[in-house]
Amino acid sequence: MPTKHNHTRYYSKSKNRKNLAKFDIKTGMIVNFPYSGNSDKRPLVFVMETNTAGTKSKESSFSGINLNYLSLTDINKFFIKVTAVVGWDIDIKTKIAKVDLWDEDDPGIRPIKLYNSIVKKDLLKRNDCWRTYNYSKIKFVEQINFEFTVEPLKSITQGQNKDEN
Repeated sequence: MPTKHNHTRYYSKSKNRKNLAKFDIKTGMIVNFPYSGNSDKRPLVFVMETNTAGTKSKESSFSGINLNYLSLTDINKFFIKVTAVVGWDIDIKTKIAKVDLWDEDDPGIRPIKLYNSIVKKDLLKRNDCWRTYNYSKIKFVEQINFEFTVEPLKSITQGQNKDEN
């Protein structure tokens, strides 16, 4: 069983969380939600793939990295590597920063490139953190503006908070 971490202190302030309809989840977002279906009842997920074929279908799901199974050091290292490959964007609905990955509404970098170059080669060799979640087991979702503790990530989240005040 992988070690589970509690990172809520890095997004506990209400300004760091925005409610989001579950079918508005997009690649590149960090999301948090109550989940009935596995041992992690409140996953914190960096979304890398969405499958909403048939939207109401029980097969509709999304996949990504459950950050609760990474230490803060590993989270910071991972997102620094991500930032070297792809930039950050602001979600139109929530006004929260997200990694600029390709989505139906966003022509960013394809998630498979990030998966092959960073996630598969580095992260998954050391951490069992890749998960898939069914939309049918989710009631509500919050997009998270994670307060990173190192540069350049810290500037991204601090800049986001300044825009809201």
